[in-house]
Amino acid sequence: MPIRREEYDPDWEAISDRIRFERAEGKCEACGVAHGAVGARDANGQWHDKADIDAMAPAALGELYPDLVSRKLITICLTVGHHDRDTKNNSEWNLFAWCQACHLAHDRHDNWQRRRRNQQQRQRAAGQKMLLKET
Repeated sequence: MPIRREEYDPDWEAISDRIRFERAEGKCEACGVAHGAVGARDANGQWHDKADIDAMAPAALGELYPDLVSRKLITICLTVGHHDRDTKNNSEWNLFAWCQACHLAHDRHDNWQRRRRNQQQRQRAAGQKMLLKET
């Protein structure tokens, strides 16, 4: 989801750069993968660099990547997330440098709730009645 700039501090780019590249030294603070690394996560979520994947025997690749889709190579782009999800709270303890997978994992429940609310709004707009109690 694209960043909504109006919700962030005007100096967000400088804050983000400092957290990602000075404090975290260019690595995800959750899993340790480096910014700009090229590779893939296996079926268990473990990161493997492209060089490691290229060096694997076909049998090992089949175990780690059961289907071809999961072998898609990606480039890691570090992001900065707010632990308390408040984009105005830029306290040092509240900001973390995360890779895409770790940031998505942190936001998973909020994203699920947002999708659910949007789906319910679309259903109401279409005239459908809700079967379950709305939250």
